[in-house]
Amino acid sequence: MIELSALEIELIRQLQEEFPVCSDPYAVIASRIGATEDDVLRMINTFHDKGYLRRIGALLYQSSVGYSINAMLVWDADEKLLREKKDELVSIPNITHCYIRNRDIDFDYNFYTMVHVHDEDELSSLVEQIASMIVPKKYGVLRTVKELKKIKMKYFMEK
Repeated sequence: MIELSALEIELIRQLQEEFPVCSDPYAVIASRIGATEDDVLRMINTFHDKGYLRRIGALLYQSSVGYSINAMLVWDADEKLLREKKDELVSIPNITHCYIRNRDIDFDYNFYTMVHVHDEDELSSLVEQIASMIVPKKYGVLRTVKELKKIKMKYFMEK
């Protein structure tokens, strides 16, 4: 059983809400819970070190920021080459997720890249750019047909 203080529980509640859009969001969160910014950062680091918190991230609604095409590009590529090119690949701005997975017997691809672009020409250019880097045996484009409601788990909601 994990023992959390009342302050730690209140911090978790705040981290589940929309992040303050400002230059020092942790100071704003600290003021909301009656702590210092250093206290908040220390608690977050402790949560992470203990494995309670994996990451703090933002949800992006792609259509709201002008991307009309979202697609998962699936690739059958040499894993050694993928590992050599990983820094180059993750630096491509239109890629938001990219990972190597074991091949499935019914879906023979081992590399996945989630991309967001404005139009068909940009998608074609991006596919060509990635393909020239990783020289796949084959690839596929799986387009997003509907953006689903994004929800996140919330803890300690009772007061």
